[in-house]
Amino acid sequence: LGAGLHVAGAIGGAAKDLLVGMGALLKGGGGFLRELVTGSGEITRAMTWSRREMLVTSKLLKFEEMSPKARQLLKGLEASNGILDIRSAEVSVQHLADITSHVDKELGVLQNANGDLKLIMGKAKTTSLPKALEREGYDFILHTHPEPNMPGVKDLSGHHSMVKDLLNKADEGSHHIEAVVSQNGDVRFFDHNGFVDPPEGSKYVPGGPVNDWGHIVSVLGIK
Repeated sequence: LGAGLHVAGAIGGAAKDLLVGMGALLKGGGGFLRELVTGSGEITRAMTWSRREMLVTSKLLKFEEMSPKARQLLKGLEASNGILDIRSAEVSVQHLADITSHVDKELGVLQNANGDLKLIMGKAKTTSLPKALEREGYDFILHTHPEPNMPGVKDLSGHHSMVKDLLNKADEGSHHIEAVVSQNGDVRFFDHNGFVDPPEGSKYVPGGPVNDWGHIVSVLGIK
């Protein structure tokens, strides 16, 4: 009996070590393993459920309550199958917040090495980079969360809405700064190492996809 318990304990310990090792690979650049486990090789950004969502009631914005530019952008997305060319500094954080609050879905802003930008419509809590655009060298520089809070703030249990965003960014190996915008216009910056805080007295991070006037701009580091 003692020998049997010893063997069972050894097997249990090995299984635990395997799970820990897989978790480390998933967190630390194991893109191939992630594809095997999840069944998806897509580059995505996704809002993680947090108890903070239950504490604050989201109020969807009516179409007529949106700014004229936000309404124009939404119409453009609807007319172009959810992918719209935009210019650097044409679109503001508040425009994207308005649209997110109205449709209750994520939006994404993509950029290629030439600095060209595209606005795409996502789903309720995830945005995927279209394969055709990935082949053209586009990558995420910003996306929105349909949440009425500052993205990435921990709830009482330690969870926050950007867990998947940080994990996916680290796994992909891209080093440029990205941003997440809430439906209220709050902005949180991050890169492959985690959160990036603005300098003291500023709302935005130098070199990030939002300039000092709150407009979406191209970034360096897209290859």
